[in-house]
Amino acid sequence: MLKYIGIVLIAMVNRSADLDFMTPQILQELLKLIEEDNVKKFYKQKPWRTFRKLALRRDRNTCQDCFRKGNTVHHKKKVKEFPHLALRLSNVSTTCYSCHNKEHPEKLAPYNERPFVNEERW
Repeated sequence: MLKYIGIVLIAMVNRSADLDFMTPQILQELLKLIEEDNVKKFYKQKPWRTFRKLALRRDRNTCQDCFRKGNTVHHKKKVKEFPHLALRLSNVSTTCYSCHNKEHPEKLAPYNERPFVNEERW
């Protein structure tokens, strides 16, 4: 716990600190999840949850785009394309839901489709 607090303090004092928490074991697990097309499982694991808390604390839970309350950690470079950067502080920023949805409109596409309406009327 003391090591975690020290890392948080370093990150808060030096926002440009490029801290990397990726280990060979985590990278191997992540590559396996990418191969299985199951990256969502990575976001439920302890290394990501701890890293996410650190990133949110570094940005003071403030969206870095609109400066409202932020609650999402956004990867600047996609995890599937750059798995070695998944746990690097310089590759993430805190965003609010609406700004994160602007960054990933493809994730909202299924919800934005209009249902089929039959033109034939009785």
